[in-house]
Amino acid sequence: ASSSPTCRRTIWRMLRSRTAPTRSPVWTYSNLDAMYEKVTNVDRYIYIEKEDGVSAYVGVSTTKKNANKIKDVYLDKKIELTVEEVTINNDEFIQNLNEYEKLLDATEDEKSLLIIENQILSCYEETVVNNE
Repeated sequence: ASSSPTCRRTIWRMLRSRTAPTRSPVWTYSNLDAMYEKVTNVDRYIYIEKEDGVSAYVGVSTTKKNANKIKDVYLDKKIELTVEEVTINNDEFIQNLNEYEKLLDATEDEKSLLIIENQILSCYEETVVNNE
């Protein structure tokens, strides 16, 4: 039985920016408590713990254009985001994201964009984060 090659895809993740000056990257919190204290006014996010701290993601997209749409929605709410480019190797998530991306392309409505991103984050958490 042959297996299909793994899809490698560059995606854009939107991270909740931190305003306090530290040596760690602007999108990293020192621990979960610091993240919970600072990540407010965001309906849905996921977090990833790494060696250098905790990152809170509020969006994922395959295009910089749609990443910037989401970033602008949060900027209108006075919430600063950092957009990070990463490569992902998860076929299931990439296939789902490609479908969600069509919906993101088709709307400019803030509420709709956030609903779509909530679904993308749930999919990302289920297929990527929980399997790392």
